[in-house]
Amino acid sequence: SGARWIAGIEDRLQAAGVRFARLYLDHPGTVADTVLRAAGYEPREEIAFAGTVTGSGDAGDAGLSYTTITDESGWARKLAFHAGSADRPDGHASPAAEWVAIERVRCAPDGQSGMQALLCERGGKPVGAFGLIDAGRYLRVKNLVVHPGERRSGVGIAMLREAGQMAAARGNAGLCLFGVA
Repeated sequence: SGARWIAGIEDRLQAAGVRFARLYLDHPGTVADTVLRAAGYEPREEIAFAGTVTGSGDAGDAGLSYTTITDESGWARKLAFHAGSADRPDGHASPAAEWVAIERVRCAPDGQSGMQALLCERGGKPVGAFGLIDAGRYLRVKNLVVHPGERRSGVGIAMLREAGQMAAARGNAGLCLFGVA
């Protein structure tokens, strides 16, 4: 049955240490979609962007610095930043500690994704965060978050411009990112 199928998948993922998985279905209304909904999974739409971010900085860029997280102090600052932000990356309702733990695994030298986590700061205070994964032709932006008190100030586009400059420096054609619609 569908319930046994879902339970079997969840058991295998849990045994492998996976705490969060996302399923992508191309065709809503299929048997798989029906089974997943019956098991409590909720459908969401995501939008995608792939291209370049151009333009010079604006007022939102003023005084911003970017730090790649490489040590315990950086991870502690990232955790404090996420704990103080109202929203979670990717729109999922997960505790800040879970998100940071997931990102640490993705950033580990032996991690499968090779993610680079960055904090965006103004005057030593974190105002944003994002991750980068080399996706071949494009540099993928992951988990972009702007502190609620800094939204609509240009910090988000400034982080994308920084990511775009990093993509160009690495030889990527541009950026790609996905967001909850």
